[in-house]
Amino acid sequence: MIARWRNKGDRTRALQDFGTAIKLNAHHDLARANYRSLAQRLGAQMAVKNKPGPPSKLSAPLK
Repeated sequence: MIARWRNKGDRTRALQDFGTAIKLNAHHDLARANYRSLAQRLGAQMAVKNKPGPPSKLSAPLK
């Protein structure tokens, strides 16, 4: 059931649900693996998304 959120593209919701599954059963290996994989992907996407672009030619030079 949880993987459906991931398959639908709602990775944030899937990550929350995997986290909840781990809280309910700390030994759920599949939920842990999916949580870890998804968290790494979301982290990488956020890093790329929030990466500053090249400086604008209109901005003042840094001192």
